[in-house]
Amino acid sequence: EKSDDETLLNQRVGLLRCKESINQKFIYYLTKTSFFQKQVLINSMGKSQPNISPFDIIKIKIPKISIKKQNEIVDKVQPIEQSIKQFQNKIKQPLSIINTTFSAYYDYDKNLWKAFGKGMTAGTQKSDERTFKHYKIPVQDIAKSSIQRFSSRFHSPLTVALQAALDKKGTTKIKDIISEPIRRGVQPKIEEEGEVNAVKTGQLKNGYFDFEDCDKVSAAYYEKNEKAQVKQGDVLLACTGKVSLGKVDYVDFEENGLADGHIAIIRIDTKIYNPLFLAYFLRSILGTYQIERDYTGATNQIELYANEIGNFKIPNLSRDEQAKIVTKIKQQLDTQKTIEQKIEAKQAEISQLIMEAIQ
Repeated sequence: EKSDDETLLNQRVGLLRCKESINQKFIYYLTKTSFFQKQVLINSMGKSQPNISPFDIIKIKIPKISIKKQNEIVDKVQPIEQSIKQFQNKIKQPLSIINTTFSAYYDYDKNLWKAFGKGMTAGTQKSDERTFKHYKIPVQDIAKSSIQRFSSRFHSPLTVALQAALDKKGTTKIKDIISEPIRRGVQPKIEEEGEVNAVKTGQLKNGYFDFEDCDKVSAAYYEKNEKAQVKQGDVLLACTGKVSLGKVDYVDFEENGLADGHIAIIRIDTKIYNPLFLAYFLRSILGTYQIERDYTGATNQIELYANEIGNFKIPNLSRDEQAKIVTKIKQQLDTQKTIEQKIEAKQAEISQLIMEAIQ
């Protein structure tokens, strides 16, 4: 849309500017159709990081349609697009929903998760950029870290404030609510004809699992590696790698899965704790700050070990209180899914109008 802001493209973004005899918005809608996208996919190169060059883009074939018809189609599409924008204005980030719910319960600033700042772990990537800060701490506070850590991650005022908010209502530790020791998976032996999903860091999306194009292991390999087996109700935590570390997902499916060596399996005693509540908590800033505080290593080689995970403080709430918070979060997340489905339906209407025009 028209804007007074000055904008500069980086090398990963292509600019397509059409002749004046072409309706630019019609071309924009056309690029979103499967007709166009399939040609992009066919002409793209690279497996893990597909890309397409400007030379290949200009070779993509599009139908020859009169400017009059292009304008007619755009006129029909614009009301649908307005409807999409109205739905998009209602979209909330899942992290915002989770953090707003926990901040209301624990009575701290709902925007504290953003103010915490972007760090090395998954849960902080939607936070604000960090700026240089300095502060003082008493020497005796160094002893608050079990490993006498003299670290800004451990002693920052925001970390201290979050710890105080969590402690107000009482805590227990993850190691006190598990039914089995926390452990990592194994290096999967991939087989093209395998029957069982190899659950890697890439499958964890911090809110859902993505098994499209997932590697497989054989049923025999799955049976052989019992300690790496993923079961319904488990909480999986990515525990290696910059940005990936800290992704948390709750296993809500029954299919067999085998966790790889970069994922920690947290199996909860469901008689005393709700695993979905734990997953939501760990994705909130009250869990994220502990993940961000306790990893070790530098650059991309960062790790989070079972002992640190086991010592994370978590709310010492009744199952009923946990269930209320889970219900409140889940209802809002489900509402977001409904809005997203409505947006997809409207986008399908636009594609249908374009396809009818080019057939």
